[in-house]
Amino acid sequence: MNSEAAKREKKRAEIMEAAFRLFLQKGYANTKIIEIANSAKIGKGTVYEYFKSKDQILLDIILKYVKNEFIQLSGRINQARSLQEKLRAYIDFEMEFVGKYGMYALEIKKTVLASTDTKISGEICKAIYDIIEAEHRNILQIVEYGLKKGQLRSFISSTVTARFIVGVVGTYAAIRCGLPNELGFSGTEEEGSFFSDRLLEQCTPDDIIDLILHGVGV
Repeated sequence: MNSEAAKREKKRAEIMEAAFRLFLQKGYANTKIIEIANSAKIGKGTVYEYFKSKDQILLDIILKYVKNEFIQLSGRINQARSLQEKLRAYIDFEMEFVGKYGMYALEIKKTVLASTDTKISGEICKAIYDIIEAEHRNILQIVEYGLKKGQLRSFISSTVTARFIVGVVGTYAAIRCGLPNELGFSGTEEEGSFFSDRLLEQCTPDDIIDLILHGVGV
């Protein structure tokens, strides 16, 4: 790569990083191109020299940052040697992912669900769908391992089991990372509330693994 190309690549990365910070802070819909330009300390026109639209910035961010996270998840699951370890690897990943990306982690998924009500491009929706599908493939891999070892119920569809795991772990990670309101719940300190900080501190990843493997029955 020659010096001119290297400079352009560096500037492009700086714009993406500035946009990414703003998306995390304000959300995609509430971020304007001029704010990205100001954060990157360049003119608004310069942004358009590198990206044709805000959609393109988001797409590149998804492909560069978010998709890479799920590639790493697959490796972590493959390295784990037992079903419990594989589930723990997924829980740890989800906690790190939601903790790192916060509201943005939920927003990119909600963007797909509400795509008919937004002006998001089909290309971005496909990129987000691909990431969500990659997550589900990783969980299906865990489920299939559990079925092979006789540790999961074979009469339940593996897809249903995978969706159950994604739902439980995703909700747990979001609540532990302080995002219950974004899930439609209100945090409370009332004794006996699932969302009380005291109870959340007592609920560990091992508790979630036990819930997945044994349910809530006695």
